[in-house]
Amino acid sequence: MITLNEADRLGDCLASLGFCDEIVVVDSYSSDATVTLARCFGARVQQRHFDGYRSQKQFAVDMASHPWVLCLDADERISPELAGRRPDRCRTAAAPPLRLRRGAARTVPP
Repeated sequence: MITLNEADRLGDCLASLGFCDEIVVVDSYSSDATVTLARCFGARVQQRHFDGYRSQKQFAVDMASHPWVLCLDADERISPELAGRRPDRCRTAAAPPLRLRRGAARTVPP
């Protein structure tokens, strides 16, 4: 996740990520409590000057230590239903795929 002064939105987002093995936050030197809040949720935080969305997001992805990466904005949340559908738990033919679009997640019928 990339952030800049997101303390007012970040807590709910991070709370929805309890199923994640790792949370990475790349912060652009926030002047609010963003970094402190992220660390309270166990996120690995790296501060970096913002040099564009693509570069900043790629930097965050490169920091991840697992093969599956979920990128969110601070104003987004993961529903409990989606949290239970982690890719490493969905490797059977019986599990329907997920179709994701901004702000929503739903299963796709077989």
